[in-house]
Order: sequence, then structure tokens, then C-alpha cells
Amino acid sequence: MSIEEINKLDMIGIPKNNKNLVELGLTDHLTWDLPYESHLFKLQEKLNVYINVIESKNIYKYFPDAVGRDNFLIKIYFKYQI
Repeated sequence: MSIEEINKLDMIGIPKNNKNLVELGLTDHLTWDLPYESHLFKLQEKLNVYINVIESKNIYKYFPDAVGRDNFLIKIYFKYQI
């Protein structure tokens, strides 16, 4: 999965050290070459999908282990330094 696959969750899980938290991760493999507005737009689109999945409660449909948990953390994993 990647930042360019807008309608897919890259990673999701429950960390071993905090069973009340659901972590969602997205991967960004794009470089930060100028102009970087299109890169930022793709990142914004992907984040909006993640937020929508959480707010719509579809997270519980896509990841049943999240049922009963309402603490979410979205992590972004960049390949290149910003």
C-alpha cells in the first residue's frame, strides 16, 4: 500500500503496550521535490480517508478488533525526510 492508494488503509493494529489504542499507519514513499503541492495534496487526501473511516465508525467494520476502543493514532511513515 502507499500514499497513492487513496482508498486503502496501509496499516492498522493494536500496540502491545497500549491495548486501549488503535494505531493506523500510512506510508509515504514520495520524494519532496519542488513543487511539492501535489505531494501535500495526496497526503491530505489519504489523511482525510483515515479520519473519515474513524469518524464514520467504519473502523469497526474494517477492523473488528477495534470494537470497544475509541482512542486512535494515525502515524505517517515517510521514506524521505521532509
